[in-house]
Amino acid sequence: MDADLSDYFTSIPHGPLMRCVSRRIADGTLLSVIKLWLTAPVVERTQRATRTSREARDRHRGTPQGSPISPLLANLYFRRFVLAWERFGHRAELDAYVVNYADDLIICCRPGNGATALVRMRQLMTRLGLTVNEAKTRLALLPEESFDFLGLYANRFGRTLRPPFLSGILEIADELVSRPAGLHRQSLAERCVRLSTHTAPIRQTHRSFRCASVRRGRAESEPVSPGKWRLRLDALESA
Repeated sequence: MDADLSDYFTSIPHGPLMRCVSRRIADGTLLSVIKLWLTAPVVERTQRATRTSREARDRHRGTPQGSPISPLLANLYFRRFVLAWERFGHRAELDAYVVNYADDLIICCRPGNGATALVRMRQLMTRLGLTVNEAKTRLALLPEESFDFLGLYANRFGRTLRPPFLSGILEIADELVSRPAGLHRQSLAERCVRLSTHTAPIRQTHRSFRCASVRRGRAESEPVSPGKWRLRLDALESA
C-alpha cells in the first residue's frame, strides 16, 4: 500500500505532540522553547506588503515547515501510528510492515491483505487526528504494478533509483563524449568538475538506501576520461 497524508505538517495536534516530546525531554526550559517554536507566527514579506500568519497558534496544530526540527517532530508524532499498528496486532495478523518518513508512507503486506490494511490504516489515522490523502493513496500489487517511495522505484525487476538529476548528468556526459578535438584540455577538466558535482547526490542517495543498483554507476570525485564517464553512465542509465 502506497499512502500519503493530507497537509500532515500543518495537521499535527500540539497537545499530543508535546506529550510525545515530554516523554523524552525532562528539561522544562527546552520544552517551553519547542512549544514557542510551534506557535511562532509565520511572516511572509513581498514587495507590496508583509503578511503574518498565526494559524498554528490559533488552531493548536502544525509544525513549522522548513525548520530543522520539523522533520524530527513529524517523525516523532508518526511513531504513535507505528506503535498502535503493532499494539493492535495489525502487523502480526496481516503480516504488514510500516515504512515511513514524515508523511510518506508504505505498508508492505502479503497479497490479499492490502484492502484490510488500508481500512485499518484509515481508522488509526482518524483517531490520531490526521487525514489520509485519498488521491495519492493506492494499493500496488507487485510485480504487476510499481510504486515510488522517497526516490526508490520498485517494480517487477526489483528495486532501483530514479534520481531526478539523472537527465542532467547524461546531458553533460554527452557534451564530454562529443567534445570537438580542437577544444582546450581545460574545457574538458571543467566539464568533468561539473559532472562530479551532479554525481555527488547519487553517491549520497546510495549511502542512504544501500539497496539499489547504482553501485556500478557511481562516479568518483576526481576527473576521469570521457570514455570512462560514458561506461559508468551507461551502467547507471540501464540500472
